[in-house]
Amino acid sequence: MFRRPKPFCMITHRCRGHRVEMKIYRSSPFECASLVSPVLLEEAGLIANKALPRAIFFFSANTQYENAGDALINRELLKVLRRWGSVRVAQSGAPEAFMRQLCLEPEELHYESRPALWMGAFLAGTQARFSRTERPYLALTPGDPGGIFDRDVMLRGALTLMLTLAGVRIVRLGVSLGRMSRGRLRFEAFMSRFYVHIGIRDSQSLDLARAHGFLNCGYFPDFALALDPTERSPKTDDHFNVVVSLRDDNLGWADRATLVRKLDQVIGAVSASQAVSLHFVAQVGIDGAFARYLKDRYAGRISSVMSEEQNIDRLANIYCRADLIVSNRLHALLLASACGAVPLGLLFPESNVKIVGLLGDLGLGDHWRNPNDEALPDVPGLMLRQKVVQAAFSNAGQMIGDRAEALFGS
Repeated sequence: MFRRPKPFCMITHRCRGHRVEMKIYRSSPFECASLVSPVLLEEAGLIANKALPRAIFFFSANTQYENAGDALINRELLKVLRRWGSVRVAQSGAPEAFMRQLCLEPEELHYESRPALWMGAFLAGTQARFSRTERPYLALTPGDPGGIFDRDVMLRGALTLMLTLAGVRIVRLGVSLGRMSRGRLRFEAFMSRFYVHIGIRDSQSLDLARAHGFLNCGYFPDFALALDPTERSPKTDDHFNVVVSLRDDNLGWADRATLVRKLDQVIGAVSASQAVSLHFVAQVGIDGAFARYLKDRYAGRISSVMSEEQNIDRLANIYCRADLIVSNRLHALLLASACGAVPLGLLFPESNVKIVGLLGDLGLGDHWRNPNDEALPDVPGLMLRQKVVQAAFSNAGQMIGDRAEALFGS
């Protein structure tokens, strides 16, 4: 059970005869983390003794539509936002298959284009300045908005300023900053003063935010951790089922060969004393060729199948039969772990900084290995830690609820 930390400090206000106490907590489980914006908590506390205006969340997913992990975190973001208000979504060119995965209610798909959504938010913000019946928010896409500082970034920044002036509150939750250029980080640090909150999902990104002077930011777990952890499905045979979901698009030929060699060693060690079944999964479109290569590599030696699947529910059906998930993709590890598999990341620290940091933040630092290391992972020992993995999900899920309540609730 997640325990709320002791308050960092207590602030007492009097407003129109009401005494309101606010407990200010550190915004992150990490040492020396910045505080949650006191303005946020103060506003929520002062309004708490009256009826809060209804929140309206405007949202459009700007992401990789063929990436199941991106569909997952956008879906879970919308689930969290629905607890605190209504949702208005723009399709803005997203494929129908992606939109179905967001599990929208018919009335939530309000706009066809992103400009139409921005105009709707602008009008709602303008109206909110004269009426306290609504609180309009623009919820930006979670994930990893890497990149350089260019004209598109400047235009989005100008739009953000315009909406803020109109009375729209800007939030971005569950993001990483590690792939941003220095110029982009400096620009985002400037823009952070106009955000209600930036929720950062890993400690390395939180360190970057502090170093570049971000305001109104704090720790907010990845939205995949909002999933309720489940037990594995009952076994139908005595095989040890291993799911492998690996990418190679970010690797040079030498690292790719090292990764394949380490996978050979892991599977060889696991299969030495028991029957093993392998399921190679490409949950991102560009991973398909590498998954086929790996499946063919083991054909005839070990029972192997391969799936190219970007549907969250069908992936969950695959992962709930797995004993072990071996991956270098964050949301393959997290989704499979939520379905009862034990995670093992094969991660190069230089190219997988975000995943290494996030696993460490969750207390799962033992669940990854550098392919360059000679030592093999202790798979039998990892299999004894399933309860630890589920506890990490439960704790992070509780934290997501607490942080969302501090931002949007009473």
